[in-house]
Amino acid sequence: MSLSADEFVALNEELAALVRAGVPLPGELERFADELGGRGAAVARELAEQLRAGRSLPEALDRLSVTLPASYRALIRSGRASGNLAAALQVAARTEVLKREFRQRAVAMCWYPAALLTGTYCMALFAVTSLLPSYVRLKETLGGAQLATASGRIFAATVDALQAAADGLAWWGWGPPALVAMVVAASIEPIDRRLGFSRFIPGIGRYSGTLDLAVLCEQLGVLLQSGVTLDEALRTVADGVTDSRLRRALQRAADRARSGMPAAEVFDASDGWPPSIAGRLARCRSEPQIVRMLARCSYRYREQARLSARAWERMFPLLAILVFGGVCVLVSALLVFGPVAELLWALAQPWPA
Repeated sequence: MSLSADEFVALNEELAALVRAGVPLPGELERFADELGGRGAAVARELAEQLRAGRSLPEALDRLSVTLPASYRALIRSGRASGNLAAALQVAARTEVLKREFRQRAVAMCWYPAALLTGTYCMALFAVTSLLPSYVRLKETLGGAQLATASGRIFAATVDALQAAADGLAWWGWGPPALVAMVVAASIEPIDRRLGFSRFIPGIGRYSGTLDLAVLCEQLGVLLQSGVTLDEALRTVADGVTDSRLRRALQRAADRARSGMPAAEVFDASDGWPPSIAGRLARCRSEPQIVRMLARCSYRYREQARLSARAWERMFPLLAILVFGGVCVLVSALLVFGPVAELLWALAQPWPA
């Protein structure tokens, strides 16, 4: 069983409010389950049972039947260890809102290539199974490979290439359907893999990377606004980051903050921080300035991701028309003009006496 994005956000916001209020969680979660309904209600009741059995919230989350992201569980464990569990839950909810934005865009960016690839594949199958035999017979009727005109010889070479493609259908035929299946799977990834292999689809990788930075800035900003110290906020976020290089950069920054370094010296681009973030945060002299700068960075990265997605949505159809349309027109022209040129050449020859 898996939670939808809306159910996941609702459950985290409720947990954050309950932890912040300091009320007993099991009873309140059961009341919340009665209001929520659906799969979210079942998860809330299961979580209440685990907490009633004496387990901590991180332990209870680990024992749920629902699949939760490893980064989320690490974030909750770190928040509890540092005494900032409510802030960690709030960060998880805000992060999922950003990931849901990514998901909505990614679906739109994935389905068009999938539909186009499916249509092209079906046309190719129809061409090599239904139309190609007629062109093979036409080539043999015109004289096989011993054609007189250049257009005729190009026509014969085109037919031979299509015949070779048809003969190798058993080898390449599974490729396009598998690629379409991967694209579709990327657009409907469950919550624990939502930023997974979909980033390797052309155009989505840049969008995904930019949104990752927006999520990072959002997480740090929410933790600092909740009263978490800079070193604890950096360490909490580091526990939930999957990028090893960025995790090391966060941990080094946390060590500097804990040693008492000024805020301007905590962030160093040489550690692996994106220079665009490190340069802006290095100009901050206090934590309130860091919070404001993180909010600006998060907004800026979200806008960059939105513009990147919009550019992809505009450019891909044009490129697809130019590439696929151009290939179809070229092949059609070769298959039509070759026989016509050969026929005209034959008609221009002197008739036997």
